[in-house]
Amino acid sequence: MKSRLWRALTMVLVLALLLPLTAGAEPYAPQSTEPAVIPAGGVGARMDPMTKLDAELRTLAKEGGAEPALVYILARPGVDLGDAVEVVETRAFPPDGTLVVARVLPDRVLDMAANPDVVAAEVFHAIEAPIPLTPREGVERLTREKVRDLRAEVERVKAEALAGATSRQLPASAAPGTMLSPQDWNGADLIGASAAWAKGYTGAGVNIAIIDSGADFGHPDLEGRQATYESGPYAGWPIALDPRSMRNYYYNGLTSSDNYNDWFDYSWYADVYGVINCVQGTTPTFEFNEYVYSIDPSVADLSKSGTIRWGIHPDEQIADFVYDWIPFILLDTAAPGVYDTVIADLNFDLWFDGHDDVANKADPVLNQDLGSYVYTDTVVMTGTVWSDPMMLMMGYPPTWWGPDYVAGDVETVPAGSWIWALDHHSLEGATDGADGIPEVSGGMVYFIADGKLPIPGMDFLYPSFGLAGMPPVPLNGTLVAFMIGSYWAGGGDHGTLCASAAVAGGVAQGYFAATGEWVQYEAAVYDNFPLPPSGDPADIMPWLKPAGEGTVQGAAPGAKIIAIGDNYEVVNDMQGMYDAYTFLAYGVDGVPNSGDEFVDIVSMSYGDGSVHNDGWDWESRLLSYYNQTFLPNTTFLASSGNGGPGFGTINSPQGNTTVSVGASTQYGASDVFGGGLTAEQINDGEVVHFSGRGPDAMGRPDPDVVATGGWGAGNTPLNLAPGYGATSSWFVQDGNNAWYEWGGTSRAAPEAAGVAALVCDAYNGDGTGCPSFETVRQILMSGADDLSHDVLMQGAGRVNADRATDVAAGLAGIYVSPSLLAAGDYAGTHYESFANVLYPGDTWSQTFTVYNTGGANTTVAIGDEVLKEMEVITYTQVVSPFLGTEGPYPNTYYYSADYLVGADPTTDVHGADLAILVPDGADLMQVVMVAPFELFDFGYQDPDPGTISYSASEAHRWSLTIFDWTDRNGDGKLWEDTNSDGVVSLSTGDLVDIAASGAVTQTELSRFTYAYNVANVQEATVRLGDRDDVDNIVIGLVHNKPNDVRPGWGPAEYQANPIVVKVIFYDKVDWALVSEGPASLSVPAGGSATFDATFVIPADQPPGLYEGAITVAQGGHTTVIPTTVNVAVPGDDLLFTLGGTPDAGTPYDNGRMVSGYTWSSVLEEGDWRYYYYDAAAGFQQQFLYVRNRWGDMCLNMPTANETVLWGPNPGDQFSMKEPAKYGPYGMQYAGGTWDSYGPQTDWYNARRGDWWVGPDGPEPETRSWGSLWDGLNQVQFRNILLSGKHECGEGFEATAGVFGVDAPQTGVLINTDQESGTFTIDAVSPVDGLGVAGFLWEDQPTWFRNQDVPQGKHASEEWPADLLDGWVYTFEAENLNWIEVDAEGPQTSDIGLYLLFDANDDGLFNLYDNSEAVASSCCGSDLWLSYGDDFNNGPAVRNGTYAVVMYGNWIEPGDQFNLKLTLWGGGLTFNDTPIDLFAILDAEPGVPLQIQVDWEVPGPGVWEGIMYFVMPYEQGGGWYIMEPEIVVPVVINKEGVLPTIQKDVSQEIVHWGDEVVYTITIENPGAETAWMQVTDVLPEGLELIDEWTEWNGITSVLATQAPEAFQDQCDMWYDGWMRTVHYDCYLPLEYDGQIYTQDTITFRARVEAQPGLLSNKADLKVYYGDVSSGFYSDTADIHVPYSIYLPLAAK
Repeated sequence: MKSRLWRALTMVLVLALLLPLTAGAEPYAPQSTEPAVIPAGGVGARMDPMTKLDAELRTLAKEGGAEPALVYILARPGVDLGDAVEVVETRAFPPDGTLVVARVLPDRVLDMAANPDVVAAEVFHAIEAPIPLTPREGVERLTREKVRDLRAEVERVKAEALAGATSRQLPASAAPGTMLSPQDWNGADLIGASAAWAKGYTGAGVNIAIIDSGADFGHPDLEGRQATYESGPYAGWPIALDPRSMRNYYYNGLTSSDNYNDWFDYSWYADVYGVINCVQGTTPTFEFNEYVYSIDPSVADLSKSGTIRWGIHPDEQIADFVYDWIPFILLDTAAPGVYDTVIADLNFDLWFDGHDDVANKADPVLNQDLGSYVYTDTVVMTGTVWSDPMMLMMGYPPTWWGPDYVAGDVETVPAGSWIWALDHHSLEGATDGADGIPEVSGGMVYFIADGKLPIPGMDFLYPSFGLAGMPPVPLNGTLVAFMIGSYWAGGGDHGTLCASAAVAGGVAQGYFAATGEWVQYEAAVYDNFPLPPSGDPADIMPWLKPAGEGTVQGAAPGAKIIAIGDNYEVVNDMQGMYDAYTFLAYGVDGVPNSGDEFVDIVSMSYGDGSVHNDGWDWESRLLSYYNQTFLPNTTFLASSGNGGPGFGTINSPQGNTTVSVGASTQYGASDVFGGGLTAEQINDGEVVHFSGRGPDAMGRPDPDVVATGGWGAGNTPLNLAPGYGATSSWFVQDGNNAWYEWGGTSRAAPEAAGVAALVCDAYNGDGTGCPSFETVRQILMSGADDLSHDVLMQGAGRVNADRATDVAAGLAGIYVSPSLLAAGDYAGTHYESFANVLYPGDTWSQTFTVYNTGGANTTVAIGDEVLKEMEVITYTQVVSPFLGTEGPYPNTYYYSADYLVGADPTTDVHGADLAILVPDGADLMQVVMVAPFELFDFGYQDPDPGTISYSASEAHRWSLTIFDWTDRNGDGKLWEDTNSDGVVSLSTGDLVDIAASGAVTQTELSRFTYAYNVANVQEATVRLGDRDDVDNIVIGLVHNKPNDVRPGWGPAEYQANPIVVKVIFYDKVDWALVSEGPASLSVPAGGSATFDATFVIPADQPPGLYEGAITVAQGGHTTVIPTTVNVAVPGDDLLFTLGGTPDAGTPYDNGRMVSGYTWSSVLEEGDWRYYYYDAAAGFQQQFLYVRNRWGDMCLNMPTANETVLWGPNPGDQFSMKEPAKYGPYGMQYAGGTWDSYGPQTDWYNARRGDWWVGPDGPEPETRSWGSLWDGLNQVQFRNILLSGKHECGEGFEATAGVFGVDAPQTGVLINTDQESGTFTIDAVSPVDGLGVAGFLWEDQPTWFRNQDVPQGKHASEEWPADLLDGWVYTFEAENLNWIEVDAEGPQTSDIGLYLLFDANDDGLFNLYDNSEAVASSCCGSDLWLSYGDDFNNGPAVRNGTYAVVMYGNWIEPGDQFNLKLTLWGGGLTFNDTPIDLFAILDAEPGVPLQIQVDWEVPGPGVWEGIMYFVMPYEQGGGWYIMEPEIVVPVVINKEGVLPTIQKDVSQEIVHWGDEVVYTITIENPGAETAWMQVTDVLPEGLELIDEWTEWNGITSVLATQAPEAFQDQCDMWYDGWMRTVHYDCYLPLEYDGQIYTQDTITFRARVEAQPGLLSNKADLKVYYGDVSSGFYSDTADIHVPYSIYLPLAAK
């Protein structure tokens, strides 16, 4: 059954009485005491519950379904959702709201949204747990099954080798050699961190919170780097929060015992219920997991009470990767019964003794150097013998036991063999391999239950006993909370990697990663290998790290980590981020601003790509609110996301106070992409192609800065080291191997957070702590290195810790405020958390302050710049997979390419012809590769988009790599194509100088950057400027499915469909929209100075976003201030164009979208464009229509662009609380193409095109619409597919306009004594013409009440054979437009509703003839059907005899039904145009017109009708209509009756403290049942009495006289938060044979008002069906008199 609201939307409404008008008068909006809120669709539109819903909930409300949706509801405090939803959880939501987690069935979505206390609702989609990016393709993630298989293989190999083992022999020259310092091996030097350390700034005293999956503090690089409480009841213990374990404990009662029992990672809370009573001097034992454990007397005697407790360690990794499940013991070593010490059997010797590590407050970390367990003289390893000649030439040893670079036989390394990558730290002659580096971790203990203190944070996050009965204050000694870095947690090792990027101490000295990337070495080891003339192997392998340095070094090794994890796991339908934010904001005492807040820096390496109003979304605004209100000296940093290279791909949350961090490159740490390079060949400083780009949806520039995200070293959980080894066939349990190379913006954000910690350390010279978050951001951005990229790619540039700490410490340098700018304002106010816009013809200025923190005066130069296209080179590359010579993947992808672009076809020797000619003065090179879609998706048949496979696994990806070619051997040659096939193929004998023959390895290709989206379009950029390390730029293409050929294609087809590679060069030029003054500024030492930037917008400036930079140059450094200008469409424009502009020659172009989509799980992907429209049309009902076209030059299929519309959300709680910060309203979803196919619930739907279907099939355009509010609305376009047809171009042009009617949704009511008349309505159409239709009832509705419906015999049939044995009513139809039938009865029965027509006029109804069985609705107790509403094909109600049937599928004895039959006919006349069913009025797009409506009724009565207004279009010779419809009910009340309301008060003259009684009497004397809705807002000075009694102190006559009917059909309550009395009821109401047409509501109030008039108004809204048909009010006044004091007469 369709919902009642759906009826209104599909033009089959139940019509009703509406706003009063005198005969012939204009419609008008009534006065109301409701807030001045403009509803969706215009000022006269009823507040539509749909506008509170996100796109997915809207789809569910429209289409229905059986499965409940999990929703997050933002509501007012005390919200009562009744039975509309199943509430899962309710949480306080700042600043003054409630967050409700609930499940709702699709048919109850509108009931939920209609609740007046509901502000907004969205379907919950968990933030996807990020999987760390690695430079290698296809690294297999472990499964528990694979782990167990590998462990069994390890044990087998070890067992077989033990017998004949010999002692390990070390090379004679194995003494430590000269330690080298290769450049940028972990990125610390690159970002200036090493220089900051040298100045003494390490981040000491700074706490960094990592909100992620957890962190392994047992790793030697993180041990001792945990933050601790400085004071309070938890003083000395680590600061940590584990939302997943806390929620599992609270809701499900799960602890580590459940991990053990179910082999699932439920909880890191260990329950400690094992009890051992000890006798001094004895050896206590206990049994666990079929092992007997002993406690050494020296340990047992440490217990002051003699009672030792034990539990199961929660880390499953120990069981999976190391040994088996292990226990731990809990001791009371200081005072009897006060448990304070944990000892775990980490060496698995079944004996608790002095060799086991101890965790307590002083040292809470558990880890163990296993020594002989792994490294003995009997070590054996398995692996693949690697002897790839190409790799040998790159400088690797002649044999290599290790990862599977190429297929090979698995062999066993004999015991005692020298494996040069193994155990460098063992001394010569060592027998056990122990090196002081732990191999296994027991995590970190941060809470031991003492029966007094709650688990930290639980007392205010979950303050009561949980649903499973678990107390927030566990009993003494019964629970230990561990912080763990676990592979099996949501996000796995991601949290440990992030923590290491921030603070890793470089303790572990790794050998190589699981992917075989880095090698730690000593020069002496290479004595037998070919060396360069210098004798220094670093000249061959400069990426190698010297043995004396740590492998992983975070930016701030002196800072401490607050681990907040595991956050990604969903427990009880909620993730942990909300708990994390609240814990950090409130501190451990749960009281904000109490002084116990402990966090200085917060790093967030996650994001929700499904949020496309980023910046406006509730999570971003919550972070800003917390930051500004509770944590003003805490800096939040967030990864920008991995959704690039398209613009607008910034992730959420990104509050206006958050520092957004993108990813830049550095290849000094990697050999994945080839070795044998000199240090000078190593490249860095490009913005990685996947790095999320700005702007955000507010139009602000993002990211703020970039840091290393492609690639760098990072620590893995210690217990995972053998697991990662297992993926590469190594079985080494060595803490030095617990790391690998990774990247993404996930790595960039914590690295930048480490730099922020260095800034705090440097700034804190006077002990004042971190500066404000704004100051930290300004210093970070002002000190960043300009990478010559667009500001929406790089922000201010790459973080530079050296320069930033100079500025922070007052040593030297400047910083600028503000550090970024979204120019303009809104309604005269410049906002930080709201959109700022400018209009064509505007002038606006911003003052900047330059701070000089150094000790000397300085002069800075002020300027501006924008990247402007200076030259374009286009290549067409024909690919030839049909030849079968494309190289093996991914080897070719890593080290070379299948095709080198630009090769001269007249020669086989290629070198200089491949080099891209860089024009003088170029600052940035952008390379865009576009392949025909047919080369990407072999299933696609042009131009049919229905043949698109949308399969990432089947797609043929063409990757793009930009190389730097250094002709090291001076032969002028890079590649010799020996077989002249145009394919770079070593397997066919091609000669490529990625290595040269002879004793010296000289690789000539190194990469700048690369791009590998699963798409037919790639984009990558290379910075140029004054860079002096560029030799020759070469472009390569790689096919990920080598030699696969599109079916049916051969040489001719490939020749006709080349890949196009466009190389665009930009230089920095003056930005015409802005000027600055003065151009030069003197800034005194320790002081500041200001300059102004003035923006002048030309009167003809097209709408859209423009971006550039304001620059402040001091010496050799230039501070880049990212700046955006949002040119909005002014409100008096009713029709406007978006896009359609000439090529702007800038990276971000408002008229074209190029690259960015990818068939992967990155929901923010695509290329976005944003436009603001400041609507001021003022129509009482209005919508925004958008037609976007991109096929003018050719049939540009399957290119697809989405349209997403957003509009003001006046219910935004942050704007309501602090409008000065958050603006007058928020932003909510309004409509767009998502409404056509549903929102992006998964990656497939996010990228599915919604093409307009013309007479010949889909066309390259979309037509969409959305609700339009007066105020700031936004249009977003996103490219989600690209055809690759170069001749079509990438441009688009959209026409947008207002579709509006100046008549209220509540309709037009005319009280008259005449039978005809006229009124006028203003309207506007965005298309040619305006479709209109108008009808009056042919007759009054016919009611059949309390009808018996016979029980049928064939309920299972669609049209039951005994249908006519049901309840039947026949009638004649003549000149009707449509027929509507409603039937309603008890839910205990089930009926079907049918409409039949005697088509052949034979007096019979044929159930099996479609012309006679015309309509049906089945099944249920509340049914509705409509017939004849086919506007597109003319009248469908034929004259003749009809029958309505109610058929009993299941009838409970005694149940009866009511049926209403409504016949629609007659007509209205619009502008003297008679209407049969539908007509088109002349209307010029965007030009308002006035419509004269003539009406006529047959006689006295209340005649209800309706007018429809639609947008027409012509296609195939016929006229059709588009959504939406604007509906205006019409009521002609010729001497009829209307509902009434009367309000009275018991006394009019009152005094402070008096009690008064208010009565409200409502009546509906008409025959038709109406929904009567009363609201009475109590003015300040009146307080309701007895509001906690039944019905909140409100009484009703009907509640007493007809209690059962009242309970079923009425409700009344008091909303204390809104100070409003509510009453809802259906009248007339039938009960016990009597019809009640009126009711009287009574309530008491106490007067607490100052002298004066106190006016109290009650409002009555009347609805027939779903349509409001009246708004009536009455007021009762009371007066509080002024007291008169007479002077006392003197005696």
